[in-house]
Amino acid sequence: MKYTILSVYILLVTLNCQSLLAQKTYTSTEIQEDIAFMEEQLIRFHPNLYLYSKYDEFNALTNELKSGVNDITTDIEAYRLLSSYSEIIRDGHTSITPSKDVFENFQIDTALLPLRIHWDGELMHSIMDYSEERIIPDGSQLISINGVNTEDIAANMLTSLQHDGDNTTYPRWILNNFFTAYFYFYYREVEEFNIVYKDVNGKSNTETIQALCKSDISNYRKQRYPEFSEHYQSEKKSGITLKLLDRESAILTIRSFDNGILLKSYRQRFRSSIRRHLKEVRKNETETLIVDLRGNQGGHLTNGHFLLKRIMPHPYVMVQCFTIVNKKCSHLANARNKPTYGPILGLKKPNKKRYDSKVYFLVDGGSFSCSGIVTHVIKNYSRGIIVGEETGGSAYSLVGSPNKKIVLPNTGINVSIPRLQFILQDLRGTEKSGTQPDVMIPVSTEDLLNNQDSALEYILEQIELNK
Repeated sequence: MKYTILSVYILLVTLNCQSLLAQKTYTSTEIQEDIAFMEEQLIRFHPNLYLYSKYDEFNALTNELKSGVNDITTDIEAYRLLSSYSEIIRDGHTSITPSKDVFENFQIDTALLPLRIHWDGELMHSIMDYSEERIIPDGSQLISINGVNTEDIAANMLTSLQHDGDNTTYPRWILNNFFTAYFYFYYREVEEFNIVYKDVNGKSNTETIQALCKSDISNYRKQRYPEFSEHYQSEKKSGITLKLLDRESAILTIRSFDNGILLKSYRQRFRSSIRRHLKEVRKNETETLIVDLRGNQGGHLTNGHFLLKRIMPHPYVMVQCFTIVNKKCSHLANARNKPTYGPILGLKKPNKKRYDSKVYFLVDGGSFSCSGIVTHVIKNYSRGIIVGEETGGSAYSLVGSPNKKIVLPNTGINVSIPRLQFILQDLRGTEKSGTQPDVMIPVSTEDLLNNQDSALEYILEQIELNK
């Protein structure tokens, strides 16, 4: 399954300082036509359309959207309105992104919030201040931004961000990594930000900071947070890496299962890199391998299989079956799908040359799609110890490529509808989440402020204790 949030990242790194641009507007009729077109396409192609929400709930949302349209709607308002479908569909692979014109405006606009934030599920903190004045202390709790409570900001964004079922870790991961971009899309450009916050001593303060362009933000980040900047640059250069800690342990970091991303961004090929690194750990007789899948948003399922068959000691199943929408039944509430062929179906045998020693897996909410499926297999067959947070996506049913890509006729909003359903295991009761770790260690605000990796530190302590 090929999906990432890299499109937003690419936009962030291409920003230039320019003046404000006017927004386009649309009539209520134009918005209603786009809603109707999107509804029809979702019904025709989306195999998980009624998995988490009932047929009547989907229809009720569509009717509510149509009846609640303003006489005049801006492009940003249209995006916020139509992204409401994410809340009812609850599918992490259905992407709804602003129009080409909004993206182009975003590329040349300047009004970016110069803060790195962390939302822990309850509170929002400022981790780094890139503003010219640097007046908000790191670690401060943000109460409101331009008069909007941060709880409301987070809630507004999280409900419209992609997620599967009841999973909350993936949209939270997106929010924490791309807050600046999504704040722009939801609240548009402003020239300054009025921030109400509590400092680390609990004292309430109000400050105003100026919006900055990307180049200024980058410069201040390098000056004030050199360790983070070095780490950030290092991550951009490394897709799949092996770090031998000593003769007894090693860390295999895999940032993507996507062939295109690995080749274009890192000049690496998945299979040759994995084959080479696992050969090295076998030759080194490494007793414990740590596989780091944090922030790996997936990619090609065949690459996940390529990794698993080199670390699994016994035969395994990645996907039980694949289905697509039956065109003759697409309008029905139930029995809409029919079986079809898909990659990596059925029982798979491991390689003879494989790594058989102890394995730990590091995961977080950004471990999505193929990463989530790999983690599910590891959990299901008790191959290793999983440490971190619940993975993004679902441990039961996912959908992925091939995708039906559409452009709404009036607003130009882009919608990508996954057409292939992956059944990993039976959807039991109310379980609608990703794979749960064996040891839960979420990333905390304190970890980010102190540049600590508590999940990795836990694993290293366990390895030391077991020597």
